[in-house]
Amino acid sequence: MKRKHPDAVLLFRLGDFYECLNEDAVVASSVLGITLTRRATGNDKYIELAGFPHYALDTYLPRLVRAGKRVAICEQLEDPRLTKKLEKRGIPKHEMPDLTPFFPILTAFNEILNKLSIFEEIRLKTQELKNLAVSIGVSPRRAFEDCYEMNPPSLFD
Repeated sequence: MKRKHPDAVLLFRLGDFYECLNEDAVVASSVLGITLTRRATGNDKYIELAGFPHYALDTYLPRLVRAGKRVAICEQLEDPRLTKKLEKRGIPKHEMPDLTPFFPILTAFNEILNKLSIFEEIRLKTQELKNLAVSIGVSPRRAFEDCYEMNPPSLFD
């Protein structure tokens, strides 16, 4: 699996846990703040391990992604109760859902964000003008009136 996905942190489902091995275990331990352990593999060699319960995936997966890590989840592809040997593991294929129905909503949301951004700019400029007026001893109301008199707002700008 690591040869197929060398740039991903691999999470192997082992029973009720997700385990990371070797360099992925070191990364997961560092990013997630979980314990890094070692297990002897013979001939004075060790393998690093770091894991967490499967029900904590919703907590730990976003942390890895926010840390800029690409993650591949290797699930058990066979029921361990139905096989006597080591069950197969792999990265399940997931089809992307059709997002077309959401485009109008996303477009409307984007327009709202743009309008909010404009209002925030207006609020900041208004606060700037108010602070400037106070600092030079002019009433903020008078400063606003003078600005509008010199450069009246237009609906066509």
